[in-house]
Amino acid sequence: MQFGLDWGRTRPDKDVARVAWNKSWETDLEQYYSALKKGHIKGINIPLHVQNFVRGPAQKIELALLQQTRHVGRLQKDIRNFALPKLAIEDLENKWRLLDPTRREQLILLAFYKASTSSPDMEHHRKWCPEMTIAKIAANDGKYFIDLLTTLVTQRSDALEAEVVNFPNPMFDYLLRTLGIDATGERMKRYALSNRTYFISLVGWRILLAFFNLDEPSYVGKPPKVEEIDPIERAKQLGSKEFVRQVKHDAKQFKSDLAQSQAVNTCWNCDKGTSYLPVGTQLLVCSRCKGIGRIIRYCSRECQKRDWKSGLPKPHRVICGKPLEDGAPTVSKEEASRSSAHPESDLMIPYPDPNFERSPALLYQIRKIKEHRESDYMVQS
Repeated sequence: MQFGLDWGRTRPDKDVARVAWNKSWETDLEQYYSALKKGHIKGINIPLHVQNFVRGPAQKIELALLQQTRHVGRLQKDIRNFALPKLAIEDLENKWRLLDPTRREQLILLAFYKASTSSPDMEHHRKWCPEMTIAKIAANDGKYFIDLLTTLVTQRSDALEAEVVNFPNPMFDYLLRTLGIDATGERMKRYALSNRTYFISLVGWRILLAFFNLDEPSYVGKPPKVEEIDPIERAKQLGSKEFVRQVKHDAKQFKSDLAQSQAVNTCWNCDKGTSYLPVGTQLLVCSRCKGIGRIIRYCSRECQKRDWKSGLPKPHRVICGKPLEDGAPTVSKEEASRSSAHPESDLMIPYPDPNFERSPALLYQIRKIKEHRESDYMVQS
């Protein structure tokens, strides 16, 4: 059987038939991963435009993954900061699990919709997430959602934005093993894992906001620009006429989706789009990166300096004017910690023993003590 990963997969309109649209996704996920588990299919049907992307220049995919790692790291940090007091002192777990089941399912559906409409390609990331169905998230009084928050809060309580928490799933892990061990296969695995982590994190964030009757405006940032061989010309070198025809179709569709989303240029450091900056602000371009065909923009000299010294997941000084290679490592936790406002050596409370997991309540107490360093402990009234 074939699993619909391509741009052209027809589904009900999510804006006017949200339930039917979600049902379409859940049916595909169930059928595909069930067949994979039973051995009826050996892998996944990778669409041509994705093949063209991962087989293209290393610099383009490495820059895309670098940017996405930062986005996911910041998103998970936002979840961690917002969820910690809710879990520690506001009894979020019991409130969520006592919620009317119908209401809980409505919030999950809303989260799927909000996540999927956050950017032109975000919906397609759901294909890597067999657990992203209403039934699985809502099962056992919504236990999955609480487990997700607890994992983000406790697993990396002092995580920096360079560190992303992934979410293991045996079927997804099995799927990765079918993608091969050559350079293209390894790129595809990193691409799939990054997209999966982004989608699950975004759904968790959207459930959290919806539960508290909150929303968050979003805008689409244009991808950073990299000079490269024209994708259609590269397709002619790599594949058949059908391959070229599909690449042309996908390129046209992507441009259309990007235009429809009203995408804007953004600052590489703070992610602010031009529509959120003072009128007349001209984004600055790194001249050394421009010299190698890579366009990195900043909203101010201050942002450029911050990114140079302590940008995450890599300080810009590490990559400035240098081509990005396959699997280029991110900055180490030790280096990132030294570059941060509160290096580990300056912390009042050191990192815990690896075998000890701090509870949300303890983590919240630690956070408050760090905020009020003159105190020995904090009492919540």
